[in-house]
Amino acid sequence: MSCMFFIPFNFYFVHMGNWMIYDIGFTAGDMGLVEGISLLFAVLVTIPFIKLINGDKIPIVTSIAVATNAAGLLLISTLIKDSGCVDTGNLFAVKNLPLFLCVFLIGTGYVLIMQTGMIWVRGLFPEKNKGQFEGVRIVFFTLIPMFVGTLAGNAIIKGTPQDQALRDVYGNPIDVPQENLFLYAGVMVLLTFIPLFFAWREYDRRIRAKRVGEG
Repeated sequence: MSCMFFIPFNFYFVHMGNWMIYDIGFTAGDMGLVEGISLLFAVLVTIPFIKLINGDKIPIVTSIAVATNAAGLLLISTLIKDSGCVDTGNLFAVKNLPLFLCVFLIGTGYVLIMQTGMIWVRGLFPEKNKGQFEGVRIVFFTLIPMFVGTLAGNAIIKGTPQDQALRDVYGNPIDVPQENLFLYAGVMVLLTFIPLFFAWREYDRRIRAKRVGEG
């Protein structure tokens, strides 16, 4: 389930800054503020969910995370198509609120899935062998998503028509991320609900068995 979520995460995450700078037209400083402020609020919003996580409601929080992340990605691909959709001269203009909202939703989903995913999978590790299984977690949280997601993201960018006027210092054309990258990522994030359905069923079965044992 986490692997399915983090593959599309690697579609867009490493390219979001370049998208805001080279396609939308923000400065590097303003781009950093958009991401920083949005993610800060995302972290604060996720704190109350700790009660649900501790109350054996991890699958519910995970479903909220997936839906929120996908909503942010789909909205950003719809609302922010070019520099005309934002105010690059005044970062805190009302016109930029949709961008802040979208990045906030994306960040909220990411932070929540990190919380629930790690707690969920670590709860399945054998008590005496947690260290040995940590490497297995990294394979599905990081290795496979980074390998597959990065290749897929680069393929999407290179397969998208580019502005030939954009050149690097050596005169070579620059492949700039477009908003369709977020659209593809948002659609794939929604596919996370498929493995989540089966994982949720197994989680409920394990929790019921645990409560019967404690009773």
